[in-house]
Amino acid sequence: MQINLELKVRFRYLKRKIFFLLNLKKFFQKSYYEKFKSYPKTLLITRQDNLGDALISLPFFESLRKNFDITILSSSYNNFIISPFFKTYVFDDHLKNKFSKDFYKNLGSYDVFIELIGKSKILKIAKYLKDKYNLYRYIIGFKLPISAFLADYAYPFSFSYNHQNILETYYKECEKALGISLERKDSFDFSKLKKEYGINKDLNKLSKNKLLFFIGVKKFRNLDSKLWEKIFSYFIKNKVPFVIIDSKVDKVFDTFSKEFKALKDKAYFYYSIKSLDDLFKTYFSIKEAKLLVGIDSGPMHLFSYGINTLTIFTVAANFNIWPPYTKKPYKELYINEKINKEFLIKFSQKQDKSKKFILAKNLICQKLDTCVNCKETYCKNLNSKYLFEVVNHLLKNLK
Repeated sequence: MQINLELKVRFRYLKRKIFFLLNLKKFFQKSYYEKFKSYPKTLLITRQDNLGDALISLPFFESLRKNFDITILSSSYNNFIISPFFKTYVFDDHLKNKFSKDFYKNLGSYDVFIELIGKSKILKIAKYLKDKYNLYRYIIGFKLPISAFLADYAYPFSFSYNHQNILETYYKECEKALGISLERKDSFDFSKLKKEYGINKDLNKLSKNKLLFFIGVKKFRNLDSKLWEKIFSYFIKNKVPFVIIDSKVDKVFDTFSKEFKALKDKAYFYYSIKSLDDLFKTYFSIKEAKLLVGIDSGPMHLFSYGINTLTIFTVAANFNIWPPYTKKPYKELYINEKINKEFLIKFSQKQDKSKKFILAKNLICQKLDTCVNCKETYCKNLNSKYLFEVVNHLLKNLK
């Protein structure tokens, strides 16, 4: 048993080495246009994962649509976000779709397959049918399997995506692979959905020109409820009104202490997102808020389109890759010393006009890199007073 395990580990290591060497091919690879002397007409793009991934990709899809006829391979989970704006084909890996001949024949009609996920099941199945259905012959994207290099055209995305915003990686790599220039977009227009989802009048009234906190985030990347209480206490103490937005799925607010909940009517307001459909209603209802603060998540990517947002990154997400995209340079709140007047003045002079700000993990936890495995990391190291001063400064300076 031990020998088999050791062989598996060695084989995996060898496989990675081979993949790395094959990946060097891209430095000598011509673009699709250079190789075939024409541009592809139709693109099939995988986007079957989380809500945040779908939301952050929308501006990229919009740019591609100006040059190509595109179809997004979505899932039943995120299709409601993508389908109002783009052609989609729903394919759920976890539901084990029936792999009919018509299914592959339809997907095989596209000129280029773009793999944005790097692990989609359809890619594994398609390689066995490449000669018959044409799906696996022209492919670009993340983590292409070794067999992809036998295709007529394969262009792997660079390993450098770990060091830049994921949307910028999409733009740059697709430009190189397809031989075109793409317009950078960091906003997206959801207005056509306003009539369908409407607004919550009470939330709209409560949030107007106020501070909002979105706390409805999966537990593994969220802050502990005691920490949220500690943060909120600074705003209550300084009489700064705010609105807490939670989700019925995550129920973070339910874990707050009775003492804190008792302050609700005096110091703040509470609102819960009850369903995925309610997500867009919330978005349209809070568009006049002064500032929205929350942990990196799908809803935060939606809220960042048109609302002043401060996204907090914890150890669960890489803030180099996943911040809400902006064409302008970020003013990252990323220093390890206490906030001071000199920093505030400098920050005021270099505001990011895209309304998107990020609070990197080292501001939250000074020792995070050395105590990742500690379950009480956040409780011991969160500088909630610092966070209060940053948010308070933003409230005073943002329009």
